[in-house]
Amino acid sequence: MIPTAIRDGLLPQSLVLCCVCIGMAVVTHSFNRSFSEVVQSRRTLHIRQLETEKLSEENRRIAFRRHRPGNHRRLRLRKHRSQ
Repeated sequence: MIPTAIRDGLLPQSLVLCCVCIGMAVVTHSFNRSFSEVVQSRRTLHIRQLETEKLSEENRRIAFRRHRPGNHRRLRLRKHRSQ
């Protein structure tokens, strides 16, 4: 006597469904891993961009300080006074 689940074809269907579920889990895991790498990459890029902007602003301030009229004279006077 054959059990009704096998005779009605439910066992093969359930095996196929299990394989499909396992495949979907693998694909979802792979997608989530790739997505987390993209998010981490964007976070790193944003941090580097902020550092670049900060250094650029600092360079701009230094450049304006160096070329301001009278700045060299003040620096020479300070140096002369300290001696």
